[in-house]
This record gives sequence, C-alpha cells and structure tokens, in this order.
Amino acid sequence: MKTRVMNIAWNFLKSRYSNSKAIFTQRLIEMWFRHYSRQAGKQDSCGFEHVFVGEFKQNKATRKVEVVGLHNWVQLYLLEKSGKLNYQGYMAQVHIEEIRYNFVNFIALSQLAM
Repeated sequence: MKTRVMNIAWNFLKSRYSNSKAIFTQRLIEMWFRHYSRQAGKQDSCGFEHVFVGEFKQNKATRKVEVVGLHNWVQLYLLEKSGKLNYQGYMAQVHIEEIRYNFVNFIALSQLAM
C-alpha cells in the first residue's frame, strides 16, 4: 500500500469500499490471494494465479488440457521469448477473443474478456 500505484488505487476505490485503509488492504488480499474452488470442490485457485500465472484444466468435452487465465501479456512475452510458448494468432468472436498458442506441448486456448 506504500507505492504510488496502490495509493492511486486506494484513492479511486475508497469511496466504493471503505474509508479504512486496513479494511481495503484486507479485502484486496482476499480478492487476489484467497483460494476458491475452480472444479471438483478443491480450494485450488486464486485470482492472482489465474491472471498472472494461468491454470491448466482438462476440457470435459474434448479431454484436452487447456490453459485458462494467463491474461498477463508480459508473462506471455517471456514464455514466448524462452521458447516455451509459440503464439499462433487469434480468432475474434462476438465479445471474446481466443489466443491460440502451443504451451509446453499442449494446444491451449486462453479466453480474454473484451
């Protein structure tokens, strides 16, 4: 909460959440780092992991492994630069874009909300 970026966020959000920095900080930590169930009732995921790291899941229909999340373009760039990801273009749909790439020997779809 001591960085310029966090102070900008605090000033923008304090009227919507609370005038208490302590409560705001606690809610922020809960939103990003509290685990929740993505599938099968296991508490195995959190917002930070989904957005910045990505998660593997098995598509029930095709039984193929997919990457979901990974909305962080810096991480995508670093993975491609290291040879672990091969960007193959995108396919636009109504309100969602799918980015198709090879990732650790899997074809993966990452859905990015438009």
